[in-house]
Amino acid sequence: MYNFVMKSCVYLHFPLVCLVLLQGCLALKITSEKSDSPLVGCDASLIWRLDKQDYKTSITKQNQQLQNNEKYRIHETHDSKTILTIRNVTLEDAGFYRCQIDSTKEYTDINLSISDFQWKTKIDTKTVVVGDGVSIIWKYQLDGNIPHRIRIYRHNGVMQDLFVWENDDETTIKSKIRMSVQRTKGEDGTFTLNLMVNYTVMVDLIYIYMVQLEFKDGCSKNSEPVSLTEKQLIFPDTPIMESLPQEDVTFVWRYRYTYPALMVFLTRMKATNPKVDSIGYWHAEEFVSSLDNDTNRLTLNITERHVASDIEGQITVKLRNASTGDFNYGYKCRIIFPNQHQSSNIIILKVLEKQTRTEKRRTKTDDSRLHNGEVAAIILWVLFIVAVVVAAVVMWRNREKLRNCIKQRKKAEDKNGSSIPLKTLQQNAESNNEV
Repeated sequence: MYNFVMKSCVYLHFPLVCLVLLQGCLALKITSEKSDSPLVGCDASLIWRLDKQDYKTSITKQNQQLQNNEKYRIHETHDSKTILTIRNVTLEDAGFYRCQIDSTKEYTDINLSISDFQWKTKIDTKTVVVGDGVSIIWKYQLDGNIPHRIRIYRHNGVMQDLFVWENDDETTIKSKIRMSVQRTKGEDGTFTLNLMVNYTVMVDLIYIYMVQLEFKDGCSKNSEPVSLTEKQLIFPDTPIMESLPQEDVTFVWRYRYTYPALMVFLTRMKATNPKVDSIGYWHAEEFVSSLDNDTNRLTLNITERHVASDIEGQITVKLRNASTGDFNYGYKCRIIFPNQHQSSNIIILKVLEKQTRTEKRRTKTDDSRLHNGEVAAIILWVLFIVAVVVAAVVMWRNREKLRNCIKQRKKAEDKNGSSIPLKTLQQNAESNNEV
């Protein structure tokens, strides 16, 4: 076509016509590829295509030219594509984006729409009695865009899929031996995923549970992790105990539940070593110790009583002649009830610190001082009472003396008919008492 136009211009000598024809032949075209509606929080890619290479373009939104920064990335490919990547889009990023060829002012607009997404549940921990059932619910709201894969999984360093929906899988309920999940959509457009664990075991507590929604554009949405924590039915009297080697140590746990204890397991573990050592178990009123193959060094006793409609119990474990190797352990007592519910708790045994030992000695000294003070106070009280009694006796004797003096005076007056001074009578009475 180009050669034909050039030949026509040479032979026909029509310059104006030639110029118009050349512009039509050389005009660049810019087109756009269809853009999906990305989710809030994901990245969006807008793609324009030129029919020739090596032409500069600019991208604007609302007459504001966009530059490469943390939000936008503009790059051109070898096959004449101009790509705008918008990172972590929000609802405010929706609108028209224009790519324009700088030399010819040719342009094409792309209208970007954003789909809103929100997780509607905010839970991070579910409390469960081991042996009982538990339900974990996730809710999310989604406009337009539908995930092509839904995954419910758990992990503790290794990911384990529990349930997966692929593409157009319309199954609403999926089940396994101990677990099932139900997927529903509410009238308000809220989607619900309900994971039901019918019977929890101890291993279920070491995982965190999550949901992942994967979309066709490569974007994915992950829920916040949910962990299961054991509901405490048993509690230690002293969570952290301190003692000295060669002393006896007594651990006490208390519990209250609908049923009496069926079995009790004792284990211990160091914080620096994940190995769990079994040191004994109790069943059918009998305790079997496995600590150092010495059945006498560790004993266990259980007492229970009825309180209202529950059973209140106490587990007492005695560790005799504790050795150095018995310290810096967490001693766990796990109790299992007849309905298979179970619970556990830990007591940490530490070596008594030197400062604590000194404080204990001071306490004993203070106690002895306080005892001496009490004795001194008793002695003072006794002396005070004795002094009061002596003073009372002295006052009584003086009163009797005075009465005798008055009697003698009356007798003398009756005999002599004259009055005798009271002072003289007192002196005579004192002289008689001395005699």
